[in-house]
Amino acid sequence: MYSNREYYEMVRCYILSGESLNAARRLYEAEAIPALQNQGLINPAVPSRETFLAVNQRLLDYGQFTTPAHARGGGRPRLAVEVEDEILDFFERDPRASTRDAARRFNVSHYAVWKLLNVTGLHPYHFQKVHALHDGDNVPRRTFCERLIAHPNANILWTDEALFTRVGLYNHHIEHWWSFRNPHMIRETHHQVRFSANVWAGVIGTKILGPYFIEGPLTGGNFLDMLWHVIADFTEDLPVAYFRDFYFQLDRAPPHYAAAVQDHLTIEYGDRWIGRGGPIV
Repeated sequence: MYSNREYYEMVRCYILSGESLNAARRLYEAEAIPALQNQGLINPAVPSRETFLAVNQRLLDYGQFTTPAHARGGGRPRLAVEVEDEILDFFERDPRASTRDAARRFNVSHYAVWKLLNVTGLHPYHFQKVHALHDGDNVPRRTFCERLIAHPNANILWTDEALFTRVGLYNHHIEHWWSFRNPHMIRETHHQVRFSANVWAGVIGTKILGPYFIEGPLTGGNFLDMLWHVIADFTEDLPVAYFRDFYFQLDRAPPHYAAAVQDHLTIEYGDRWIGRGGPIV
């Protein structure tokens, strides 16, 4: 896929850039591509980060740009260097592609693709779950961020509730039992008698308020009772400095949206509470 001259330029740019892959690609685009075009190479492309890393590693390991034939044994898939570069470019363009897609596309074994990515230093990181946003969410969130920027000294009491159950969270992939034989260990996860508990807590500055355990399910009625008695007692113990530019925050849970709750928040905090249906959303 690449000529020795192109490999040379990759190594040169990588060294001159202080072994920074992003800087090496920029230098390659600014200097190497015009030089290659002057030598008659038509439409040279900027190699991927993985290609830069692979060719430099091959030079360090074998003293040449390509992998020698004797080094492709010992369990390492026998892929041509050109195919290796094409596979690395494929994942550079589409990091979400699967190794099986690459194997079918380049007519190589699935194991060969895995081995190549592993040798190059690529790892299959998992996505993190985040809340989805609706089409109309961007405007109030931008407005809220602009308000925070305009009030850098605001003291916001961030609050939330969490439901804990008897089952809890369990990942069997991270629990092991080391033994010379299979001990047939078991772990109880499902129970005939179940229970759950709602827990409220708040954070403001360096202070943690709570936790407070809510009896029964969270409803507008018992949340209003919490505002009158529990949360009011917690906030009374805060330093006076926290009440300068003070705001009370709620999420969009249905109990927070009850009419009696909103009326209480408006009476207690005026236009300085944050939540669904409030002065600040």
